[in-house]
Amino acid sequence: MLENNTIYSVPEVHNELSKTEDALNEKWENIDEEYRFFVDLSNKRNSMDYWNAMHKLESFEIFQKYGENKPYWADPYLISTAMVDGSTVVTNETVHRPPKRNIPYVCKELDIPCMTFDEFMIHNGWQW
Repeated sequence: MLENNTIYSVPEVHNELSKTEDALNEKWENIDEEYRFFVDLSNKRNSMDYWNAMHKLESFEIFQKYGENKPYWADPYLISTAMVDGSTVVTNETVHRPPKRNIPYVCKELDIPCMTFDEFMIHNGWQW
């Protein structure tokens, strides 16, 4: 999936991950270097579509208030990418948190496919 670029993320996710300096962060650095895993929206041919999608997210309370206090916040970038690309969001967040403050809630409201990482592995037939 990495080699075919069918799995990717946004640089803002990388920023959130890089807050910790550990071996996992180093692995993400290596994956990004080899496969260009973190795709910069401003470099895509239809970058205006992503910014327009981000604008649509402003109607959600979470994007009006919560993100202002976070130095790195990938959620709106991740969701807008899925809106434009027609991709599925994979997150470990669940709807069991307050529903208006998480990725699955926003995805459901916008009819964007969203699943947990475990569901993603099962969906793709991965075995462990």
